[in-house]
Amino acid sequence: MPENASVFQKIQAGVEVTAGTGVAANKLFTALGIDPSPSFEIDRFRPSGFKYETLAALTYEQVEADIGGRQTYTEIIYALASLVNKPTPTTPAGGTTSRQWTFESAIAGPDAPATYTIEVGSSVRAHKFTNFIINELSMTWAKTAAPELSGSGFGRALDDNAVTLTGSPTSIALVPVLPTQLDTYKEATGTAVAAAAPTNRILRDFSLSWSLSGRYSPVRVLNSANPSFETHVESEPELGMELQVAVDAEGMGFLSDLRNGTQTFIGLRGNGATIETTIKYALRVNTCVAVVDSDGFDDNDGARVVTWNLGGQYNATWTKAFSIEVINTLAAL
Repeated sequence: MPENASVFQKIQAGVEVTAGTGVAANKLFTALGIDPSPSFEIDRFRPSGFKYETLAALTYEQVEADIGGRQTYTEIIYALASLVNKPTPTTPAGGTTSRQWTFESAIAGPDAPATYTIEVGSSVRAHKFTNFIINELSMTWAKTAAPELSGSGFGRALDDNAVTLTGSPTSIALVPVLPTQLDTYKEATGTAVAAAAPTNRILRDFSLSWSLSGRYSPVRVLNSANPSFETHVESEPELGMELQVAVDAEGMGFLSDLRNGTQTFIGLRGNGATIETTIKYALRVNTCVAVVDSDGFDDNDGARVVTWNLGGQYNATWTKAFSIEVINTLAAL
């Protein structure tokens, strides 16, 4: 039998109809990386009078996974559908083959995120786990680096019982998000930042990151039929951004926002190749924020910069904290 080489490890996913009920993992990810490992809780006991332990017993297990990879206008919807919700795509005005995916989180009610059956491995050996959900995701953008995804997720206990990968999985055509396609905007209202063409571009934005974490926790109950968790439940999330800008009148305007407790709206716009007519591949990340801290002044290739830490907030007029839109040609996950 050939060696189980790391270089051949594939990641395949299937969208579950019911969380935790396994399905065929018929999608092959080639830009979105999922790196799973089994995680255990073990009771270890050393009785009085003994130098060495006499017992080690498994009490609980699940899978924990790191998320990584590159942003594309196509595969990114699989990450966002699990982190935020699983929307039904719509056709943009004037479009035929293009689809718009809108990811928003309910303010005071449950979301309906996608969960996945994940298979990882090669023809030599493979593993499988269900109820995989992305709990934390960060997106970063800068002129001198590829737009990246990072984060983490968890799933039920690993199945290593003679698992084979689902045959003939479908690869998703990759359309990368490029630094040359990006602009950042600062607006006074949610309506302005969510417009098709915001007007107040930040002229000296060196880098921007967006993150949402603490989304879900496993529900763990006594049930001998299931060695792992039963399902997931929403937790108290943390939404934030980090913005590095030039030390100029525009960049230091965030100092006034901090001192006055002013909410502002930051929008990231990425526009790719044309799909049809005037409709392009697009990524739009709009967030209501308040300045909550600063990492101070620094140098970026000789330019004087300042980094502002921005906390995501609900805005009563906009009736949301954030909205992410993706335009591509995918009609379903």
